Amino acid sequence: MGCGIINGNKILLPDFSGGFDYYFTGKTSKWIKANLSRNSRIPTMNDLYWNPGGNPDIRNEYSFGCEIDGGFSHYFKSDFMISGETSFYLQRIRDMIQWLPGDNNYWSPENILSVNITGLETDFNINYSLMNFKFLIHGHYTFNKSVYSSGAGEIVNNQLIYVPLHKAGGNVKLGYKRLYISINSEYTGKRFTVADNSKYLHGYFTVNSEAGVNYPHGQNNLGLKIRVENIFNKKYEIIAYYPMPGRWFMFSLNYRFIK
Repeated sequence: MGCGIINGNKILLPDFSGGFDYYFTGKTSKWIKANLSRNSRIPTMNDLYWNPGGNPDIRNEYSFGCEIDGGFSHYFKSDFMISGETSFYLQRIRDMIQWLPGDNNYWSPENILSVNITGLETDFNINYSLMNFKFLIHGHYTFNKSVYSSGAGEIVNNQLIYVPLHKAGGNVKLGYKRLYISINSEYTGKRFTVADNSKYLHGYFTVNSEAGVNYPHGQNNLGLKIRVENIFNKKYEIIAYYPMPGRWFMFSLNYRFIK
């Protein structure tokens, strides 16, 4: 499938995508998918005119990409299921638009020449229920090698700034009737802060937890929960020189009703 785009007085080359899905049926469901696409990104109003930092001279971004995805789900019993999925992807981007920190203490969008992206994403789930108990385990991992493929010699094949090579995480949740408690963890690897990869932020690992209760009443529901973020009070930065909060708590009360 393809579509043309008119941008101002210009007719852009059409974007397109195509792919296929193949499913294997049986006690274990399996599938494989593949797609190929061409995409373009026209600068947004914020990219062009945000004050301060907009860049009215920024160019359109273009990319070609392909992805192969495979997965399965297997029911040992009606109350016990395991599933998993893995994707491999390649993408080539020309004139990539990225917001970068400038010399005036604010960020601005720039075209960063050409970028090659190679990656893998995988996740798995285990679901089990026994009488009034429900148990869930979820895990995921991402490998993302995003490198400059053009530009000054010292940056070619360097990782893009603020794009970690590795990310991973998981979640465990236990429920009993209306009650539940969960704990989740996230790991983010080292992130470079300059294009020559000479400076970087260390990777960090955080753990969060949540407990709550739901009181259904017909189609309506009252929910109470308390959440603890960054349980171990880890010190880390997502953006250089902007430290994130330490341990903090959140309490919420939610009522959902349907007329």
